[in-house]
Amino acid sequence: MISNKLKVTSFKKRTEARSQRLSALSFQLQNSSLVTRHPSLTTAKGFTFIELIVVVAVMSIFAGLAIPTFTDAYADYKVESAAGRIAADIRYARSYAIMTAGTINVVFDTTIEKYELKDSSGQIKHPFSKNNFLITMTKQFDLEGIDLYQVTINGGGSTLSFSDLGITAGGTITIRYAGRIKTITVSSIDGDASVS
Repeated sequence: MISNKLKVTSFKKRTEARSQRLSALSFQLQNSSLVTRHPSLTTAKGFTFIELIVVVAVMSIFAGLAIPTFTDAYADYKVESAAGRIAADIRYARSYAIMTAGTINVVFDTTIEKYELKDSSGQIKHPFSKNNFLITMTKQFDLEGIDLYQVTINGGGSTLSFSDLGITAGGTITIRYAGRIKTITVSSIDGDASVS
């Protein structure tokens, strides 16, 4: 029996010694600059091709949903902005008539998409550009693509005239862009222009 105990004890000591030598050798190999690891054995960082495809597909779906909304919002903005500019130019004509104590005409031409401000001697100058006050829809960045669809002046014609008191017959100017329609209404009571 003693012999078996000695054998077991001897076996345990040899196993422990072998285990310690293997641990020391493993530690030396890990810290050695001579041993390099294969790239596939290291932990990989990044995305797999499948993950990339899934992300691109999800982003495409979101973009597909957002583009029509953006296009609609842009069309709404464009027609609203153009109507506001035309209304502002009509208000300017009214103010100019009162300021100069003369008659100012806003002449609309729906066939070539333009309007101009004129006094009795001809065109008046634009307050900013100092050129003739002639607005051609196709040549203005903010009005490009806007359709001067219909001009209805009370009493007929396509010329809106402001007297030296700012009084006019009134009327409506209708514009279109990408299926959106805005109407500028000029009041015959006070000559003010409003957008609806």
